[in-house]
Amino acid sequence: MKWFIDGHSECFLPQAMLDEVAAGIRSRAKDSFGVRGVNLYYNNEAKKCFCLSEAPSADAVRLSHAAKGLGTEEITEIKVLA
Repeated sequence: MKWFIDGHSECFLPQAMLDEVAAGIRSRAKDSFGVRGVNLYYNNEAKKCFCLSEAPSADAVRLSHAAKGLGTEEITEIKVLA
């Protein structure tokens, strides 16, 4: 598996959605695209959020987000030290 970070502008996350995303992260489950959400970094005031995912490919991340109705502006493969 590889690690990816992607960003979203004009992103406002209501509390119900934050709770849903947090539950998914805690479950450590992979979706049908093989993507596992690792963490979400957000700033509702700036309307920006960033997703950290473990996935087989950037395309899998893109498809996973699209299935949730989210577009991704940029997906970057990253290395993790620990």
